[in-house]
Amino acid sequence: MKTIIDNEKLKRLPTVEDLLEKKYGTKDSTTREEFDAKSRAWYYAEILKNARKAAGITQQQLADKIGKKRE
Repeated sequence: MKTIIDNEKLKRLPTVEDLLEKKYGTKDSTTREEFDAKSRAWYYAEILKNARKAAGITQQQLADKIGKKRE
């Protein structure tokens, strides 16, 4: 079965930017900057977690290797 895309309906859908502005404000607002900072921190934490798991080491082993406390 072939799917038909309704371009008019598609044009009315909100963009990601629209949704972010509605929830967190414009790009230059304090709340949006805080959201962006938290989202970047989460993103990099996920990359680190996946790399740690791929290396087969625990959180404690990673903390010991870099000389930090496990938090």
